[in-house]
Amino acid sequence: MSQNVLLLLLLIPAAMVILAAGLKIIRHPFILIGLAIYAISLDHYGRYLGSFVTVNNTVKVVLIAILLIWMMISNKRIRLPWHLVWFLPYFVFAAVSLLYSPNIDLGFVFISRFVLIWLFAIIIANMIETPRHLIFIFLMMFLSSAIVSMLAHMQTLNAFTLAGVAAFQKIGPDAGGVRAISTFWDSNVMGSYVMVLSIFLIALLSIKSLNRFYRIVVLGVLFISFGAILLSFSRSAWLGLAMSLILFFRFKAMRPQIYLFLAIGLVGIVYLNLMTPYGLELASRFSSIGKLQSDYSGNFRLNLILSGFEIWSNGMNWLWGAGFRAFEVMIMENWYYRTSNDMIFHSATHVSHTLWITLLAEGGILGLGLFVLFLRSVFRELRELLRRNSSGVIRIMIICCWVYMVMKMVNFMFNPNPHDNLFWLVLGLIGALERMTRADPSTDQNDLSAGTA
Repeated sequence: MSQNVLLLLLLIPAAMVILAAGLKIIRHPFILIGLAIYAISLDHYGRYLGSFVTVNNTVKVVLIAILLIWMMISNKRIRLPWHLVWFLPYFVFAAVSLLYSPNIDLGFVFISRFVLIWLFAIIIANMIETPRHLIFIFLMMFLSSAIVSMLAHMQTLNAFTLAGVAAFQKIGPDAGGVRAISTFWDSNVMGSYVMVLSIFLIALLSIKSLNRFYRIVVLGVLFISFGAILLSFSRSAWLGLAMSLILFFRFKAMRPQIYLFLAIGLVGIVYLNLMTPYGLELASRFSSIGKLQSDYSGNFRLNLILSGFEIWSNGMNWLWGAGFRAFEVMIMENWYYRTSNDMIFHSATHVSHTLWITLLAEGGILGLGLFVLFLRSVFRELRELLRRNSSGVIRIMIICCWVYMVMKMVNFMFNPNPHDNLFWLVLGLIGALERMTRADPSTDQNDLSAGTA
């Protein structure tokens, strides 16, 4: 009996804490958006009920419920940013193409994911309302990058095993050795996740009000983040980071931060080469970027691209495609004739590693054209945002979104996933930034203004 009383006494304050947290989130729903940034990283360890349900998707469902409650309490209306409205024609086309897709069951699952992640972007566009909300987003990016990167180092260097986080290491045929995965299923996804968060953290250093202590802390996280990107052995993440740094040079006030990050990166490379056993493997992996044609992975991806053209050229597929999510089924009958049997029967993937080829094979000219129109509306919105007279953290976030989107267009050459959570997070942020800056449109302004260094 005493144990039941003790349990009750423990449950009552726990319930009160949960209730208080729930009320806080309902009053300030942007908090849950920040938590969603970390939930994205729980790609492997955030799965339950037989891996069918993920923490990431659970957070999105909760966000939708809170949005409805928030609307009723505050008597607000949902605002639909135009660039997100422009996604709907492609979405409708993809849903209709399921009628003739040979992969209708999986296609329906991914259409449902589109609905969920589109609503996620809508929620961000409506719930992020002030610069303080943007600072909270930066803070969650900082914490998420720190946690994921430290786990990547622990796994790769065998520092120790954390409870619930197995020191699992992935060995690929062309990786040259061990690849860190942290909390993800795949090392490429982990590298890209940390790379994107690093883009935003580099820009964060340009805030004038950031004192020396916080600046040093951010630099420390960037140091371990850069190491995690290297230890992912992800060439697409390396190229994405390099391209982002080049794009930042368009903005004069960002250049000191780039020089600082390059210095940190140089120290990181020296450390990994001299103090770890992975120096030669990293050098080999980096040099393989210029030899993709003779590299197994590069050869395989080239054959996937050529096989995608084979699917596209069949019948009327050139116009309306083979159907949403049809690529992995159709490729079994449409492999490029020079693809080796080893690649066909022993490879772990039958999906294109290039979004543009996937869109062309599954949607034809119509599907690809509708998706390009959607992206055109995104860049038109970004161009208008860059021209407005913004400053401080708002201006920094606009620049980060522009750099990310330009980099992402190239990254889509190596990544076939239009459901990328960070991609839709940025689309939602663009909608929020449009509302924040709408009251003060101005002339062209290509550099950071007041409030930044």
